[in-house]
Amino acid sequence: MEQKNLEITNKGQITIFSISDCKFCQKSKQMLKEIGKQFNEINLDLYPIKKKDMIEMSQKLSVPQIFIGNYYLGGSDDLEKFIGQNKETKNLDQIIEEQKQKRENLDLRLQIGDLQPVQPFQMDKLNEPYEFENLEINGKKYTFWEIRKFLKQELQIKDRRWHLRQFKNCFLGEEAVKIFQEKFQVQEAEKAEQIGKTLQKMGFFQHVCQDHEFKNQYLFYRLQEDIDQNFMNSYKIFGKGIKLNKDPYYLLNGIVQRFKQMKQSVINVEGNYQYSKIKQQDQFQNFMENFSELQIVELKDFGDDELVAFIINLYNILVQIGYCIIGVPSSFWSKFTYFDRVKVNLGGLVYSLNDLEHGILRQNRKAPGKFSRQFGKNDERLQFMVKEFDCRIHFALNCGAKSCPPVKKYDAQVLREQLQINSQYDWGNDAA
Repeated sequence: MEQKNLEITNKGQITIFSISDCKFCQKSKQMLKEIGKQFNEINLDLYPIKKKDMIEMSQKLSVPQIFIGNYYLGGSDDLEKFIGQNKETKNLDQIIEEQKQKRENLDLRLQIGDLQPVQPFQMDKLNEPYEFENLEINGKKYTFWEIRKFLKQELQIKDRRWHLRQFKNCFLGEEAVKIFQEKFQVQEAEKAEQIGKTLQKMGFFQHVCQDHEFKNQYLFYRLQEDIDQNFMNSYKIFGKGIKLNKDPYYLLNGIVQRFKQMKQSVINVEGNYQYSKIKQQDQFQNFMENFSELQIVELKDFGDDELVAFIINLYNILVQIGYCIIGVPSSFWSKFTYFDRVKVNLGGLVYSLNDLEHGILRQNRKAPGKFSRQFGKNDERLQFMVKEFDCRIHFALNCGAKSCPPVKKYDAQVLREQLQINSQYDWGNDAA
């Protein structure tokens, strides 16, 4: 990732706020190169703290944002219009000269100064294993992913009946023992049974009634991912005492980026996302493993702005993941119940979409159509309610409706500026 900082200190310098892999940023830089203009680039991926400066000076959230000296030019389209089809530089040169003649110095917000760049996001760091994930069986080491894939492919998973009761998506303990003997090359059924008990303790599967440990008997067991599909991050279970081995913002940012990548391959001719096809992709299973790590995110570690930004980002991605797992709601009733059905485990506590919005972000208000507050008076989740309710979150949460605001990434450092600009933009559109 190249960061241009030409250390141009004159008052007429051209400054571009950009992010990596932005086609409009690349277009703007190319236009300036073609007319022989140098520029100072402030890449917000490398200097995220400068995002607040960009928002303050431009009153815009998008990139690129372009300045000539202290004069705000605009975005990529504005630069293109200003230069014109014939690549005329007269107007641009005139503004540069005007800025050079001004008495005030270049605004410090348009300079990087002594700031050190942060490390760019690396997707592979999302998959750093935890100690408990590596399992050695009969002298050979296996990763969590290898075990999970093997169980999914080899076990005889189907609906089964016991007396008058039917159990969906389960396998037999005695059948699994034979499969374990073959897979892990153990002759004794007792050793294969012990392997099954170890896998059960690691959270790969549970007894359908959760009242039997794994045995070489006619007992029904169900893979963790099939137990309750309303819990979006129960794909992999993290036991008590496991500490998150990465920053929670880093984790959620990676989850969002990975989901965006998967979405790009399932756009239909109308430009809509086909969420049901995302679940069929090979990388979806690995994605759900990362999403399961949210189980060990502790909300008590967040400040108020950090909490609001994190919950908004989580809410917006959770709505879409729910579409993949349980489907896009179509009827009135399915839409009404969707926000109670889709749930996530954070720090051992379960939150629905309504819990995140009305319980935490809206300071425990009633959800639409409900007769009581979201959390009861003795609910331990009350401790994570925001200290100050900001009604502008309405312009940040995307519930999946066409009228909802676009999904954006929210940062704690510039949260209030982002919410203010979003609310102004939304009201402006309504007025138009």
